[in-house]
Amino acid sequence: MAQRYGHQLGPLGEGRRRTPEGTELSWRMARAQPAGAGGPDVFPFLIDWGESPHPATTSPGGLALERFVLLTPAPGVAKELLAALGLEGPWEVVPSPGPALRAEMVGRGGERVVLAS
Repeated sequence: MAQRYGHQLGPLGEGRRRTPEGTELSWRMARAQPAGAGGPDVFPFLIDWGESPHPATTSPGGLALERFVLLTPAPGVAKELLAALGLEGPWEVVPSPGPALRAEMVGRGGERVVLAS
């Protein structure tokens, strides 16, 4: 879908790991590439879990993603790519002098956790 807007996917890669319980997970992955030069450095990392169980269905619960912030010098390009990919989520694209990511999560008891790059 993003190709209609001039965006491409980077080279496909593959990964695998064994969980502590012994289940082997395998996936294919690609990073979206901006159309033209000057695009943001915060682009989606796309994963196809194939036949493996999605980790969101097997991981212990406790935190819920409340907000995900993509900070970038080129917010318009990042917003366009997210829309072209049809991605939805609790995120916000914010202008910033340099690229960064911030995840804001809340626990069952209301405790807040922020992870930032």
